[in-house]
Amino acid sequence: MIMETQIKKIRVSSLGDILLKGGVETFRIMKGLITPEPNEHMLRGTYAEPFVKKMYKEVYGTHITSEQLKLENELFVGHIDGLVRDKSGIERLLEVKTAIKTPLTIPNSYMLQIQAYMGLLLESGYDIKSAVCVYCDGWWKLKEFFVDYDPELYEIIKTKAEEWYNKYYLADIDPQPIELVKPNIINNDDEYDAMVSRYNELSAEISELEKEKEEIKEKLLAKGTYTTRRYFVEIKQIKQMRVDTKLLEKSGIDLMPYRKEVVIPRINIKEL
Repeated sequence: MIMETQIKKIRVSSLGDILLKGGVETFRIMKGLITPEPNEHMLRGTYAEPFVKKMYKEVYGTHITSEQLKLENELFVGHIDGLVRDKSGIERLLEVKTAIKTPLTIPNSYMLQIQAYMGLLLESGYDIKSAVCVYCDGWWKLKEFFVDYDPELYEIIKTKAEEWYNKYYLADIDPQPIELVKPNIINNDDEYDAMVSRYNELSAEISELEKEKEEIKEKLLAKGTYTTRRYFVEIKQIKQMRVDTKLLEKSGIDLMPYRKEVVIPRINIKEL
């Protein structure tokens, strides 16, 4: 029989493991059967978080109003990364994540965590109904994902987590792993919205790279043929024969029968 002093609450960061995988690892940790060791990803996030926050404040002009705030109710316990207020005065939950490559959308495990934190904030008297998840990739590039509070989803999270808590943790029964099938969890950062955002980012990066490439090309052409410690650079003048259509038109030759219409799809994007 479990003594009252031994009863632990569910950490919000464990909700993904419980609701998406069955909670085998969380059960063992809560029972003291295993001691979690921080892996490379956890350590990277812990050490990088203060720098990401500092960069986020300076780059986006935001103001962090609270950091590492502890939240709990009768079932959950956890620490949020902070609360942040943007230039428009809106205060949101701040969730900081680090990854080698930023995903197109917020992973389901993080969505559960973010919704639970917002629910706990509201239960604690905070008027927080949206969150910003700030990703920092391997190149220290920031990306914002905005999430609105979904009260229906929060109630589902509480109900399912409480069922697991009673069925396995309080009853001291080992849970069974869930065969991993990605559920359709509500994500207000629409997949296509994320893809358009990434499309814009890549277009800007390609434009910058093309500009840099042309600048380097001009310097190489100006230098001429030469040898470095690693490369032999040869500048050649390549001649190509092309039809001078302007000259043909001036001579009176009708080029219309030789022209053809080509439809090229083009995407125009305007930020709302």
